[in-house]
Amino acid sequence: MKILVLSCSPKRETSLTLHNLKFIEKMFPDDTFSVHYTTNGTFSDDLKEEFSQSDFVLMISSIFHFSVHSAMLPLLIDMKKKMGDEIVGKPFTYLTTSGKNGEYNAHDLVRRFAQNNGMKWITSLSLDDVSALSPEGREEMFCWFEFVKETVENDGKPAKLKDKAGVVILDTFETETERSKEINNRLLKYYENAGADVKVLALRDYKINPCSACCSCYTTRKCVIQDDFESLTDATQLGIDIIVYTGTPAYGTYGPMFKRFTERHMQYGRAGEITGVISAFVCDVNDLPAPDDMAYFEKHQSCVESLAHGFLTGFYAVKEADEKLDYIAELTVHAYNKDAYPQNSGLAVGLDMQFAKLSERIRALQPADYEDYRKRGFYEPTKIEEKARACYNAEDAAKSRKGRTIPFNMMLIDFNGKIKVTERRPLKSDPFTARRQREANEVIEGNKKPEKRGLFGMKKK
Repeated sequence: MKILVLSCSPKRETSLTLHNLKFIEKMFPDDTFSVHYTTNGTFSDDLKEEFSQSDFVLMISSIFHFSVHSAMLPLLIDMKKKMGDEIVGKPFTYLTTSGKNGEYNAHDLVRRFAQNNGMKWITSLSLDDVSALSPEGREEMFCWFEFVKETVENDGKPAKLKDKAGVVILDTFETETERSKEINNRLLKYYENAGADVKVLALRDYKINPCSACCSCYTTRKCVIQDDFESLTDATQLGIDIIVYTGTPAYGTYGPMFKRFTERHMQYGRAGEITGVISAFVCDVNDLPAPDDMAYFEKHQSCVESLAHGFLTGFYAVKEADEKLDYIAELTVHAYNKDAYPQNSGLAVGLDMQFAKLSERIRALQPADYEDYRKRGFYEPTKIEEKARACYNAEDAAKSRKGRTIPFNMMLIDFNGKIKVTERRPLKSDPFTARRQREANEVIEGNKKPEKRGLFGMKKK
């Protein structure tokens, strides 16, 4: 494949995003990566031919003040102006590194540009600055890029699942309408044709009460409210690999019923459960007032998804049950086929840190959480590099930027491009709610420490 890479970092050759990309290049030696530095904010004429000949466009950058660098938006506008209608249908995605600092706004800007101008947007990826230096980070990069490639290569063809994956379409509409049935049925038909074991569940068929803020789950990891929440949770987790939510937002955020359901998820995210489920959100916006913006709704729900470190393939507004729904489902199929790794986004990492600090501060109330986070290394003191010093001038800054790339360059020398992919969700048949409660009781009763688990719930030796 031919990939046009627009590198938008002002650090140019010393960009850590670029150095993360070098590992992807080594993982996929048969593909051609044409990297161009574009921090002047213009889409130069020599890029036009490469744009036309490329299979897809990859934009890379770090994060600046919680959004894109100031040169990126002029670059995108100039690309639209010079390429005209040729950008319609061109696959486009985005890769950032930032140390988990405000990625959402940057990715939202780039995604909106792509979708509003008819480009084929493919789920982007946010990495920690040093992701390429860890096996988990390299695996996340590898699986994501394979997912992007399969999406591009499969363009125009019905997607097929690699095996009999479990799929849930969770209907969160307040009331059933002809349009809600059309949306759900179109998704259902696509997944059936893709070879899935698929079912449609309606949230309104379950009794879900609002959170009472009693904080009982802080101690036991189990909600004391007796309703259908846990049974519905198991129905959307046991044997399930993909979840697609359908519904309508209210005033730019959750509808009442979906909000009640969402609030009750806090106990599971706080308990460190990593589900690894592929998910997508389909929002019917046909009856919404024109000025109603779903940006807050998307950010809020992305935060909830981050609690479980799943792989979110996108958040989509639709007005009709048309081919756009097929593409939404197609992305989830490709993500499953390529074992897309859980997105350790800034939201996910930030929430983990907040909950870890909370459990440390009131460990008497949260013994299970405290032991779990301690085992994951949250309370180990950070050693300060003795030779670290401040940068006082441009020369010091240049040395600092170059110095940060040394570990990447050293590891690249020995890196052979081979990645071991983790098995996806080996515990998906173990009752989710029962497992969390069982592990919490073991800690509270003092019989044993919680098992140390890696991603996807795999046990660590």
